[in-house]
Parts: sequence; C-alpha cells; structure tokens
Amino acid sequence: MAAVPNNDFDPDVPLMLKMGSADEIPLKELEEIIQRAKTAPPDEAPALKRSLRLGRMPLPLRRVLLTVGLNIGRQRSNYFGTFAITSLASLGVETVVLRSRGPAFITYGLVRPDHTMELLFHWDHRIYDGILVGRIMRRLENVLNTNIADELLASGTTRSPST
Repeated sequence: MAAVPNNDFDPDVPLMLKMGSADEIPLKELEEIIQRAKTAPPDEAPALKRSLRLGRMPLPLRRVLLTVGLNIGRQRSNYFGTFAITSLASLGVETVVLRSRGPAFITYGLVRPDHTMELLFHWDHRIYDGILVGRIMRRLENVLNTNIADELLASGTTRSPST
C-alpha cells in the first residue's frame, strides 16, 4: 500500500492505495498508478470509493467490518495489504514515529547531498522480531542499490547530481 493524496478529493487526506504485487510491476508502471491515483476523480479511484463507502456506514457496522478485515487472517492482507510505504519527503520533512493499524510501514526521508536517504521500517513488535527486520532492511538496501538502481538507470529517469 502507498499513502497518496488525491487532489480532487482532499489533498490533506492520503488515500491508501493498494497495489497488489508491487514487486512484480516495473517502476515506471508503479509511478503511473500512483500519479493516476493522485489526479483521478473520486468516482474513478476504487480505493477512495471503498473508503468513502465504508465511511458512510453507521459506526457500529463500520467497526464490525474493520474488526473482521483487520483480524481475520487473509482478510487483512486482502483489504489492507501486508505493509505500506509513505513519506513526507516531498514536503521537505521526515517522519520519525508512525502509528498505524498495519503490521509494517516503510518511510523514507529527504535525499541528502551525497545521494543517500534515511529509510525507516516501523513494525509491530508483537508480530516481527528485530532480527527479522534487520535482515529485511539489509535485503531491501541491497535490492535498492542493485535491481532498482539498474532499472532506473536503464529507464533513463534518474537525474544528474546537478539537478
């Protein structure tokens, strides 16, 4: 999932965009999906329509549906995903602490002059042990610096250091 503001709905309220198997989708296509979600009218954004439909339901029914969706095995990943990525870097700030209903969130910070950035993994300690998270972060860093970097270089979408 990715937290994406939808300009036609409310740019201050992020839309949780579920993208399925994002690891199997090329970066250019992921970028197009995110850009469409940012600019699509509310009636054309399935995730926003689903959120609005849920929000219009009476509170007791909403709580029952959220309880089922968040606590019954496969339903959590079907409706809420297994992790989410969000960042405030486009606003010139970084997120340090994050609270969420999801089991894991990845946030990233500002790109530094040496072309590095802070990458944070927020997780529910009741679900994951820190050793597992350390291994995940090491693997993610490796993938970002190899596969993802190669895909960006091949697509020609990287910027030169002077821009």
